[in-house]
Amino acid sequence: MDKKLKDGSILSGALSLTVSGLIVKLLGLIYKVPLSYVLSDVGMGYFNSAYTVYTLFYIVCTAGVPKAISILTAEAEGEGDRALVNDIYRTSFSIFFCGGLLFSGIFLFGAGFISDVIGNRGSYLTMLAIAPSIVFVCASGVLRGYFSGTLNFVPIAVSELISGCFRAFLGLGLAYIAAHFRAGYAVISAVTILGTTLGSFFGFLYLVFNKKRHNNVVISRQKVKNRFAAKQIMKRVLRIAIPLTLTSAIASLASIVDLAIIMRRLGGLGYGEYLSGVLYGNYTTLAIPILNLIVTVISPLSAVMLPIVSKTEVKANKKRLSDVVSAVMEVVSIIAIPASMFLLFESREVLAVIFEDSSASLAAPMLQLLAPGMVFMCVATVLNTALEGMGKPKVPLISLIIGLAVKLTVSYVLIGNESYGVLGAPIGSSISYFVSATVVALYLTFHDGVKLKGGGKVILIMISSSLAMAVYLFLRERLITTQNPLISLTFMVFFGLVYIAFLFSFGILRAKNLKKMAKYTKSSA
Repeated sequence: MDKKLKDGSILSGALSLTVSGLIVKLLGLIYKVPLSYVLSDVGMGYFNSAYTVYTLFYIVCTAGVPKAISILTAEAEGEGDRALVNDIYRTSFSIFFCGGLLFSGIFLFGAGFISDVIGNRGSYLTMLAIAPSIVFVCASGVLRGYFSGTLNFVPIAVSELISGCFRAFLGLGLAYIAAHFRAGYAVISAVTILGTTLGSFFGFLYLVFNKKRHNNVVISRQKVKNRFAAKQIMKRVLRIAIPLTLTSAIASLASIVDLAIIMRRLGGLGYGEYLSGVLYGNYTTLAIPILNLIVTVISPLSAVMLPIVSKTEVKANKKRLSDVVSAVMEVVSIIAIPASMFLLFESREVLAVIFEDSSASLAAPMLQLLAPGMVFMCVATVLNTALEGMGKPKVPLISLIIGLAVKLTVSYVLIGNESYGVLGAPIGSSISYFVSATVVALYLTFHDGVKLKGGGKVILIMISSSLAMAVYLFLRERLITTQNPLISLTFMVFFGLVYIAFLFSFGILRAKNLKKMAKYTKSSA
């Protein structure tokens, strides 16, 4: 096994994915703001309509595939069966590349019908422009699963950066060129989304190039421990991928539930369609993206943990499995708890750094109510990943369905109450995250015997966050006299530094604690 892979760690792998994820998010923000001026409301309607349909195809093609291949690859790697690793890759790539071609063709030749069905014929050209990207993201999903399973995360991070850069810079550049030549909004929207298609293509090429470099190891067929026919491999992939895809689809369904309930229940309270739309827009455009930003930081930790807990020697050793999950949970707590506390007290200031003051004031109470739920959402993300790696993808699906049912019930009741109104949506979301996290935590603890350690450290993290918040609020009240985004951002950084200082003083952040996590990613080859 490559020494680079043997020496890899959760922290280094997660760091590369986190940095790339944050950069891509930032590029997306840079991309959308000027694009809205170029396309106007009409052009953005074409663009968003096509992108919404594309997202549905994207979820179906890629939601569960990378994870499934990562799990199976990690299992084979753990057993030292490199030939089986390559069999899994070759079979999956061939089938899902063909599947991607099929879905691209359906989208391409059905674009006219789809645009008519959604009532936005002007999005037809945009759908044609983005349809080819499905085959590349589908094939890239297989490659990402392969690299994840072999604990090689840098190619994944770089490919995401390549895709994000092409989408932002090339897409925006093409939009300005088309606008310069006075093209119609439908054409501008189409050439803009070509940046996404070309980004997925070049991101795919980069992964293929790295796969070829990674294959410079001679495999002895005599060392094969298990041989599986293509049919058997695909059965194993789909058995894992289908529940994971359904989980992602249900998670996406939550946003549709929010839209339907908020608009209808607020209408029942006498809110007009315009005001209901404004409140919904503030919730989904301001509050939810801040929540998702924290998830962007947490998700790489889960992505790196997945192939580790998938290894046979980890799954079979309850103590080691508990250590791995607890170690990741500790890092998640270090990030999520202070972020949640800061948003609970300073949601308006956070939003005002990015958005207009009036919009920030309107969305701040919603973000405050989402803040406690953010911790449980991060916990559920990690624990669900552990269960997926252990070969139990149906449990996260069930927990998510239960959480969605709770969300629907609570949101429906509260939004229809004048005392809560639109605030019932974030309350319902936070409660649903708590329920989902509780379900998977109880299952892991009592059914699988996984012990979640580090309760004392979590208490110290909460104390550190509270003390840092107290220092921050004390100084802010006395030093800040005017509302200024730059000053607010500076004080946010100050809060982070004070928090880190308390972590060191309590002994939570120490060199030996950080190095401790590396041992869980050492290859057993």
